[in-house]
Amino acid sequence: MSKEFVIAVCALLVILVSGLILKLFPPSKINNLYGYRTKRSMKNINNWEIGNAYAASLMIYLSIFCLILTGILSLIKIESLTLSYIVFAFAITIAIIVVALMERKLRSC
Repeated sequence: MSKEFVIAVCALLVILVSGLILKLFPPSKINNLYGYRTKRSMKNINNWEIGNAYAASLMIYLSIFCLILTGILSLIKIESLTLSYIVFAFAITIAIIVVALMERKLRSC
């Protein structure tokens, strides 16, 4: 297992832990420091609460899914550095999906 692979898996774990923290300790009021913060999510308290709850769930589920995929891929004979790139791509994809789905959900609020 390469150092790059460990770092890539840690990136997924950071997303998972961030989602868990956001789920267990949601921000009670709109702020600029903690929570899912975009113009749309900070527009009103309803968007803020919906946005943070949904973002936390997405982060948790997507990171678990990607960690499972990583485990499966690590059983296949793939070069360690290539696997590291794939795992980093998972982390970036999670960030893009969370923002895209969140903004679509908040647009309908």
